[in-house]
Amino acid sequence: MKRVKTLIIQMGAALLFSSSAQAAVQEIRATFVPDPSNPMVNRFENKTPQAGVCASFMPARCKALGIFSLRLPELSFVTEQAIEANHENPRQGFMLTLPSDWRDVEVRNSLGETEVVQIRIAGIGGSWNLSRPPGVSAWARPGATWQSMWQSAPAPCMSTNFMLAGASFAQFFWLVPEGAGACARTPSVTIPYFRWSGIDYVYELRTPNPLNMRAGEYRGSLSYSIGRGMDFDMGDVLIPSINTVALNFVLSVEHALKVDIPPGGNRIELLPEGGWQAWLDRGRTPTRLYRDQTFRIAASSRF
Repeated sequence: MKRVKTLIIQMGAALLFSSSAQAAVQEIRATFVPDPSNPMVNRFENKTPQAGVCASFMPARCKALGIFSLRLPELSFVTEQAIEANHENPRQGFMLTLPSDWRDVEVRNSLGETEVVQIRIAGIGGSWNLSRPPGVSAWARPGATWQSMWQSAPAPCMSTNFMLAGASFAQFFWLVPEGAGACARTPSVTIPYFRWSGIDYVYELRTPNPLNMRAGEYRGSLSYSIGRGMDFDMGDVLIPSINTVALNFVLSVEHALKVDIPPGGNRIELLPEGGWQAWLDRGRTPTRLYRDQTFRIAASSRF
């Protein structure tokens, strides 16, 4: 009886591990803190730590394009069959289709108030290795070196000119325009085994106007599916190690209240109506003391 119980516990643990291995979870965090020196700046700042190409290879270009990079160590793709030479169907080789269109994500604060964040996936890359023979030269085409096939992206993808390589591996990164379809490469020699790992992707983010939002945290999430015909679709030959990536969004809003008093306003003299002499002449005690003082109050949120 003890052996049966032990077996059930071990099988349960294995199933739990298998289930948890099917998804990756990442957080995207943005904050708004008013800058008194730039009162007209009313946008969130992405505070998500960057990894991959925007952190190491092309930070200036990423900044100019308004994109950010993350790494997905849990995700890899491995061929379940050979990539045949000169195949006609792009789904039978190296192919990628990304969720490059904008998606809405509802974020909500503790009071139930909601706003909308938008995101799109704008590029992907990583490291691939393959069986040798044939080695990297399998990707060469008549009149084109194998290096050019990966350094220059196939349409509709866009090149970054990033590539590092050896005899049986290469690193690359391609950008994907909004609404783009599949990008594919076809080898000239059959490749028995191909693996793509160390995957980086870049995303573009649109955030709501923080001046219309109450101070506090707003949270929401979005899940992308991975696999044949899914959001991240790499064709019929490349099989993913996980089937979902979940993005958790955290928007943090802080507001400032500022009061400006004109010069001399820090010392206020309270007087009775008509001045002290008028009340002394009457021999009466003033009913009130007062002073009109102008000031300016400003806030980065709704009053």
